[in-house]
Amino acid sequence: MRWWILQETVYSGIFYYLGEFRELEVLVRDGRIERVGMDIRGFPVKRLPPGAVLPAGTDIHVHFRDPGETEKEDFETGSLSAIYGGTTTVFDMPNNAVPVDNYEVFREKLARVRGGRSYADFGLYTMFTGSNEEVISRETSGIKVFMGGSTNSVVVPEIDERKARPWTHSTCLWPSMRRTRGGAWRHTRWRQGTRGNTTGPGHWSVRWRLGRQ
Repeated sequence: MRWWILQETVYSGIFYYLGEFRELEVLVRDGRIERVGMDIRGFPVKRLPPGAVLPAGTDIHVHFRDPGETEKEDFETGSLSAIYGGTTTVFDMPNNAVPVDNYEVFREKLARVRGGRSYADFGLYTMFTGSNEEVISRETSGIKVFMGGSTNSVVVPEIDERKARPWTHSTCLWPSMRRTRGGAWRHTRWRQGTRGNTTGPGHWSVRWRLGRQ
């Protein structure tokens, strides 16, 4: 029997918990953690194999190439690989062969993935083209702006602050700005007062409503 499908079980082993590795017991009921501690009684106990149990990961930058190039990867194979690697939430980038840059494509993709093609919780980005701010779905998990060239991308070397401003007031906004290939930081004033990071060349993104789909 697979140990993770037991309905009411106390799992005993080494867990990474509150910043350190500990010998613990974890009560799982119907797939949900109900209690963490020691000497939990009244339930069958399953001793886990040698090794440590870590919290699941979240990958906010995946390229499943779905739709358009599913011979390379699709949501089913990509999300299953993520699960086997310990990642339970993924956020898929929009620069597919069929670019996700408007309501129609976004909703079609979302409907397909919600129809059972993802083994993991997920979010979907929309690509900003410089002129499509009126057709970006509010269901998007984030907006991707390519300030340098990339596969299937539309380069936006400058951002009109008036177009970007409505998105800066969205719930759970988390801008992430990256340096242009020319080496200069851009739109630093737009970024002031927001949370973000500065890594890598050529891309810029705004992420919001990070949560279960």
